[in-house]
Amino acid sequence: MGTENESIVKNERNKEKKTFLKGILLGAIMLVWTYTVVNGGIVLYRRHINENLPIYEKIEIIQSLLEQNYAGELNYQSIRDGIFRGMLEGVGDRYTSYLTVDEFERFLDQARGTFVGIGSSVAEAPDGGVLITFPFPNSPAYISGIVPGDIITHVDGADIRGNTLEMAISMITGEAGTIVTLTVYREDENRTFNVDVTRAVIEVPTVSYELLEDNIGYIRLTEFGEVSRSQFIEALDSLTEDGMESLIIDVRNNPGGRLDVVVHIAQRLVPEGLILFMNDANGRRTDFTSTPAHLGIPMVVLINGNSASASEVLAGAIQDHGVGTLIGEPSFGKASVQDFFVLPDRSAVRMTIATYYTPNGQAINNYGLTPDIVVEMDSAQSARLSTLELEEDIQLQKAISYLSSN
Repeated sequence: MGTENESIVKNERNKEKKTFLKGILLGAIMLVWTYTVVNGGIVLYRRHINENLPIYEKIEIIQSLLEQNYAGELNYQSIRDGIFRGMLEGVGDRYTSYLTVDEFERFLDQARGTFVGIGSSVAEAPDGGVLITFPFPNSPAYISGIVPGDIITHVDGADIRGNTLEMAISMITGEAGTIVTLTVYREDENRTFNVDVTRAVIEVPTVSYELLEDNIGYIRLTEFGEVSRSQFIEALDSLTEDGMESLIIDVRNNPGGRLDVVVHIAQRLVPEGLILFMNDANGRRTDFTSTPAHLGIPMVVLINGNSASASEVLAGAIQDHGVGTLIGEPSFGKASVQDFFVLPDRSAVRMTIATYYTPNGQAINNYGLTPDIVVEMDSAQSARLSTLELEEDIQLQKAISYLSSN
C-alpha cells in the first residue's frame, strides 16, 4: 500500500514537473516572440547542425528567409551582384573584384579611350572615395570647377568611401546628358560642397608634351590606356624633330593601365634586355624585353606616391638600366598584374594573376620605387599637378636643373 501511494505521489510530481517545464518553454517562446516583434530580436533558423554547410544550400536558406520575412521589396539582381562582390572581396585582395555588365562595359570604353562620364583621370583616395588627379580640359568636370586634389565622397547622396574604385566610378558615370550630384571634399580649403555635373562622351587625352629650356623635352603620361601608345610615340617623334636633347617623363599621379602599352613605350626608351619579368600563380616566369633600338639621351622620370603599376614598370626599367634618373617621392608600390575573365552574362571578374619585378629583381609590391633624388612636395600641390605653375612645381624644377647641369 505504501509503495502504491509512493507511486501515485511520484506520478503526480512528474505530471507537475512536465506541466512546469511546458510553462517555462511556452513562456520562453512567448518571450522570444514578443522580443522579436517589439525589439527586433534574434530568431534562430535551425534545420540541423552542419558546420560545413555548402555554399549553395546556405544561399537557398537565406533567400527563403528573405522571401518569407523581409519587410521590404527585394531587388534580386542587386542581391546576386552583392553575392558575387562579397565572394571576391573575401579574397582580401583590393585588386580582385567583380564587375557588373554595365561596369565592365564602362571599363572597356575607358580602356579604348572614350567613355561617358565627367571627364577626369582618377585614383583611389587614401581614406576612401575618388581622388581627382587630372580633369580633362573643357570636360564636364573641368567646366564644373572640379580641380586636381578634390575627393568625391558621395554620389547622388550615397557615400562611396567604402566602395571599390570600380563601383564608385560606375556610380559617377552614366548616360550622356544626365546630371550627377557629387559631394566633394577640397583639402586645401578644408570644405565640403555639392556640385552638379552633366555627363558627356569623353575622349581621353593621356599624353601632353612640350619643349622646355635647353632643349629639354617634357612628356606627361596620365595613364597607360589603349590610346596612350600612339599618343606617346607622336609626342616623342615631335619633340625629336624639334631638337630635343634630353627628356623628362612625368608619371606622377599616374595610376597605371595596360601592361602591353607600357612595354611598347619602354621599348623606345631602354636598351636591349629585360623591361620586367613576372611570376604567375603557378610559378611560371614570363620575360618582357626591349630591342637594341632606343632613345639614347639623358632622361629623368618624375614619380610620386600616386605613381602606380604600369608607371612603376616604366620607371623601374629606366632606373635599373641606368639610362635615367628618378626624381620625386617613393612610388605607390603596386607590382601585381590583373586580368579580366568575362562571364557568360558579360559581367566580369578582375583577378590578380601575377606579380612583376623590375629587371634587377626589385620586389616593389607594397614598397614602391625609391627615387635617386628625393624631392618632397606638399600633398595638396601634388594632387593638383596639372594646374601648377613651373615656379610652384619644385620636382619639375629639380628635373630641369639636373638635366641642364648634366
